[in-house]
Parts: sequence; C-alpha cells; structure tokens
Amino acid sequence: MLPLRNKDKLWVLEDDEQCTYVFKDILGMRYDVKYFTSIKDLFELLKTVSHQDRPQLLLVDLRLTEGCMTDYLTYRTNVNAVFPSYMVVSSLDDADVLRYCFDQGAIDYIIKPFKKDELIVKVERALITAKKALEAETSNLWPQSLKGQLTKREQQIFSLFSSNIGKMFTRNEVMSRIWSGSSVDAKVLDVHLSNMRKKIKPYGYNIKYVADQQWQMSYLADRVNPPVFAERAE
Repeated sequence: MLPLRNKDKLWVLEDDEQCTYVFKDILGMRYDVKYFTSIKDLFELLKTVSHQDRPQLLLVDLRLTEGCMTDYLTYRTNVNAVFPSYMVVSSLDDADVLRYCFDQGAIDYIIKPFKKDELIVKVERALITAKKALEAETSNLWPQSLKGQLTKREQQIFSLFSSNIGKMFTRNEVMSRIWSGSSVDAKVLDVHLSNMRKKIKPYGYNIKYVADQQWQMSYLADRVNPPVFAERAE
C-alpha cells in the first residue's frame, strides 16, 4: 500500500533525468515535490516565493550543467528568510566537499547511489530538523509588543502556527505538540485560540476554523508579504 502524501513541500534541484525519475518514484507519493534543473531558476523563485508556498526542505545535487552547486551555497544566506534548510544528494564522495557543505548549513549529505530506505528516512529526519529551525527562526522575529501580550502557552501556539502558515492542524495535533500528551480539556485550546485571534489581528495574522476540527493560520487580506519586524524577541 502506497503511503499517503502529506503537505510538506520539497524542492529538488537535479538535472539528471534518471535521478529525477528516482526521486519522483520515491518521494512523489509522500510529499508535494517541485523539481528544478537550473540553479538560476531555483534561486529566482526562492527570492519571490510566498511564505505559504515555500518548501520545508530543499534537496540539491552538486554537479550540474551550470556548474558546481558549492559555488552557490554561500548565496543561501541571502534567501534564509524564505528558505532555511537543505540537504545534499550527490555522487561526490570527498571529505573536503562534505565538510564544506556542512559548514554552509547542510542538514545532511547523501552519496549516490543511495538506497530507497536511506533516502526516505534521511528526508524524514531532515524535515524534523528543518521544522524546528523554522519554528525557532519565527519565534525570534516577533515584535516585543506582540510577545508581551501573549501568555507563555499562547506563544507556543503562535510559534507552531506561524512557522506553518497555511497548514491545517487538527485539535489533537495542536494539543499533542503544545501539551506533550498531557490530559487537557479540549475547551482549553478553544479559549487560547479565541484570545489569540484578538491579540494577533493587529499584526496581520488570523487563525481560523476550517473544517473537521482543523485550524489554519493565514495573513489578513491586506497583507501581501510576511511581516518583517525590526525588533527581535529575546
């Protein structure tokens, strides 16, 4: 039985047709995957992609027709606000190259040819790391004025939703993430969400009930791009 595709977005930079076919076969039914054959096209989209459409993880090859991806990795610092995490999948088996990629922020490095299970598990682990990094990054970008209005529990809920703009969470998912399996009345979450809506609205955020006990955070209609705050939370 094939696994159900989830809503995690992956972007893959690979210009070899055979390798792309392998990625599609392994990852295509598991994630929402977008493929690139050009470094230029990838970086152009990274600079303009909306917050809702950005990927959770990027998989990049190093040897490409345009050149070696290592020459472009330092450019990643200019697109961190849009995309924070990537892993390398390459046939280059060289200690200096591996060291350089990790120094430039790669979460993992897979050497071709790889086994199917190896790719599946390493992508799963990389996504966990990427999401944690994104949550931390998002929480550090709150304005002090908003942080001061939210209770500690509301800050945790806000961090979860704001680092996953557009993603729908069920009641159980939220409560499991925030209360770590502790027994809490479901109405407690409803109260927190109700209070939060009033507090975050002036900052361009909205948490709405979608359907089937699912909630989603979005930007208000008059906000086109994600907010950028000058103050950083401590």
